Amino acid sequence: MEPTRIFLHRIKEDEHGTHGVIKDEDGSILCYTVERRWLNNQRSTSCIPEGVYECSPYSSPKFPNCWELHNVPERDKILIHSGNTIKDTEGCILVGLYPSEDGVAMSKKAMAKLHEMLPNHFAVEIFSGD
Repeated sequence: MEPTRIFLHRIKEDEHGTHGVIKDEDGSILCYTVERRWLNNQRSTSCIPEGVYECSPYSSPKFPNCWELHNVPERDKILIHSGNTIKDTEGCILVGLYPSEDGVAMSKKAMAKLHEMLPNHFAVEIFSGD
């Protein structure tokens, strides 16, 4: 059986980062995202390449109860975790219930919502454009 798949649609890039929205398989919005801008996949300074990534639970003292994306080209420890602006990430995906001018808002509540709605293991498809 195919794992649950969610879709991260990168909508725009500006001085505050790469802004997007995560939707489920039915097209319902689960949350909003902010990542670092695209800088050729440079470690700690760029968002990751578009593609499909398997995700599994990850937890550490600094990043408890989040998810790790696997098989990211030339990168590791790419997480979906809470945070509000690109100052809170070194290349990971930050989630929030609402977009804000410089990132996302209500990030911890967005993580709680995702934990309620998603299984432990899922796939995320990241893309931009239409």
